[in-house]
Amino acid sequence: MRLRWVAFVALVVFGSSAPPSRAVRTYQVGNLLYLESTDGKDTIRVGLDTAWGGAIVLVTYNRRELINRFDPGREIQLALWDGEQTYDACAGCSGTFGWNPVQAGDRHRHGSVLIKDSLAGDYLYTKTRPIEWFPDNKGGGADRPVATDVIMEQWVTISPWDWRLVHVRYRIMYAGQAPHGNSSQELPAVFVNREYDRFVYYAGTTPWTNGRVVDTMLPQAPPVPVLYMPEKWAALVDGQGIGLTVYAPQQYPYGGGRRVPGATGPKGFGLVYYRPLIYYSVLPGRVLTGDYVFVPGDYLVRPCLIQSQLRVGQSITIPSRRSRCSWTVPILARLSMVSHVRISVGRMLLLRSMLVFATS
Repeated sequence: MRLRWVAFVALVVFGSSAPPSRAVRTYQVGNLLYLESTDGKDTIRVGLDTAWGGAIVLVTYNRRELINRFDPGREIQLALWDGEQTYDACAGCSGTFGWNPVQAGDRHRHGSVLIKDSLAGDYLYTKTRPIEWFPDNKGGGADRPVATDVIMEQWVTISPWDWRLVHVRYRIMYAGQAPHGNSSQELPAVFVNREYDRFVYYAGTTPWTNGRVVDTMLPQAPPVPVLYMPEKWAALVDGQGIGLTVYAPQQYPYGGGRRVPGATGPKGFGLVYYRPLIYYSVLPGRVLTGDYVFVPGDYLVRPCLIQSQLRVGQSITIPSRRSRCSWTVPILARLSMVSHVRISVGRMLLLRSMLVFATS
């Protein structure tokens, strides 16, 4: 019944017309696995580094590079923490740093072990055994990485509904015997170049009602603030509104990040960091499956979540490129009742992608 209802909603909202025209391809150059998508005018590329555990080291929008890859602690990637262990605030500089499997690698630039990778026609797949970020107090060091009992799989694809929308599905398996306490995890951690220092999100108390967004800058000093964002998306953009928008459906309605000063560019020390607030306890035999979505480019055509709000008689406002509300699409509701949903280009993208989540 759930699949039929989702399919029904998709049909009545979007009709039977085909998805927008697009071209998607995958290829490999050296250590990098590429996923490329274009509408014939603009192009995005996503690059996964096989030397760094398949972490997403490259996202470009019309050749503009967005992701910081200064070391294996940056990128867009998965990382786990233990809520009962101690960590310093300088990535291990004091020698006190607990359990921390990191998809890309460790502080000494060792890459995590890539067990398997593959290129399909329209998606990339990697399977990784992450290593400890700080091996120095775990039997390793500068010349010896320390493996963990974690396996991380990821599938990176372009949404079938829009060429700009990158969908990452991950699965994390833990084969160790020691439990790791409940903690805020990095699912994912997102590091962009320093110039994308505007942080845009919705912080109101009535999500999806055409409310004004917050356009601010994150602090430089730790700790990472916890910000209320009930629409569960955040955009890290420059002064023209170009950058990366991230959405994680599993997150609590909170997220946060910070800025780090320094040289800009993909290999510069300066960065802007964001993580959605997702708590998880890593326990023996436990498997976690999740998703996140990101959209390179203009945040005003961002995808934003429309989950349970698609109901008969409810108006859903979705921002267009230059306004928070644009046009109305009639939908035929169940029981032959007619309603209207006000939808513009931006949020429609993620509504479509969430229908994919629901049926997969």
